[in-house]
Amino acid sequence: MSIHSLGKTPASRRISSSVQNRSVTMAVYQELLDEILHLDLKPGEPLSENMLADRLGVSRTPIREALVLLETKQLVDIYPQRKTIVSPIRIRHLRRSQFIRESLEIGMIKRVLEAGKQAELYERLSQEIVTQRACVDRGDVKAFYVSDEEFHRNIVHYAGIAELWEDISNAKLHMDRARQFTLAHLDSMPELIEQHQAIATAIRSGDTMIVETAVKEHLRRIFMHLQEIANQFSE
Repeated sequence: MSIHSLGKTPASRRISSSVQNRSVTMAVYQELLDEILHLDLKPGEPLSENMLADRLGVSRTPIREALVLLETKQLVDIYPQRKTIVSPIRIRHLRRSQFIRESLEIGMIKRVLEAGKQAELYERLSQEIVTQRACVDRGDVKAFYVSDEEFHRNIVHYAGIAELWEDISNAKLHMDRARQFTLAHLDSMPELIEQHQAIATAIRSGDTMIVETAVKEHLRRIFMHLQEIANQFSE
């Protein structure tokens, strides 16, 4: 007697359906994540499952599942039976995010120096700085953000552990949101370029102490602007 004759769904079909459902959920998750990180969905903004489902052309189930995933990243606040909102940018999350990223990035640069690849990495970072200067000249914030990401991704690549970029990306989510505020509302791109140049020069020198100082100054700069941002956007 076949599975079909028993009125059951074949295992292969059930698995295929499960994979498809996960795929839709992850696509919704990635879309909402991008919108939150780029401030298209702003801190404190209410999130309606029905409205999101209509806008993204999916059912409410993947919307609900995606929101739960975002809650695990502390990017949305879900109040059962009441409301769901985009999480405010919380200082405690930002400090944790910054600490993890700083520790990993300094460790990776040390690996680059130990491998003797500082000259190669310096050249690659210098190329990215040229791109960033061009972004400033034409006032292209989005392209600058992409280049900024590429600058730091290259450090991971030359450290020989490219797969670590995903872990860093997860660790720095809260920094990324705050960074969007500084790029959009503060005249910070020239300052970032100067700090990127300092990191590249420190790497070329091969001096780990100089590297640590340059990386810390760069990755801690967000705290220098927190009060200014809070005054402009108290919510």
